[in-house]
Amino acid sequence: PLPEELSVLLDQKVRDILLQTGAPAVSAAITIPGLGRWRSTQGLAQAMPSQPVNAGTEFYWGSVAKALTAVVVLQLVEEGKFSLDDTLSRWYPQIPQAERITLAQLLNHSSGLQTNTNSLTGLGYETPGQQVAMLAQMPLLFCPGTNASYSNAGYLLLGLIVEAVEHKPFYQSVQQRIAEPLGLRHLRVLLPDEDMPLALAAAHEGRMPKADPGAWTRLGAGNV
Repeated sequence: PLPEELSVLLDQKVRDILLQTGAPAVSAAITIPGLGRWRSTQGLAQAMPSQPVNAGTEFYWGSVAKALTAVVVLQLVEEGKFSLDDTLSRWYPQIPQAERITLAQLLNHSSGLQTNTNSLTGLGYETPGQQVAMLAQMPLLFCPGTNASYSNAGYLLLGLIVEAVEHKPFYQSVQQRIAEPLGLRHLRVLLPDEDMPLALAAAHEGRMPKADPGAWTRLGAGNV
């Protein structure tokens, strides 16, 4: 552990952040080489009814998951499974201008794809197949490679391409290529139709728990 004086200071800082932000809970950890480690988990996993966080509480990682998807894609590039210059038409020719959208553009959000399919439909959770079908009907925001716009849909397609090339579910690729080699015992990719885990800290709007099944099941874009 870090020296007690520093640990007490950091614990107080977490309490300050909870008050300043109104966040239901905060989980934080710091490692200082040669000095020690500190971690703190404070607050509520669910505000109503009150459910405190503990060492076993899981937190939704959201779009940080895109970094894991990118790692898997780049590993497959290194293995010669495909090139960053390959176009989306190799897998999804039905997407508008698929012959001009490269994997590199999907990675760096310059493909022109809409960010979400449900942003226009108003639907809740959609299966990956439903999302692809909707993307095929949506015009691009701009010509591929001419601009940049954040796109969850682009990373959904990358996740599906990983599945097609690896011949296995996306969660298995992340588990075998990243989690297991690095010893990340608590990193887990959720299945596309998986229910909200019981140990997961709930999303909140204000101080009220908020259900958003589409958020944690977004394949390749934010389902970790």
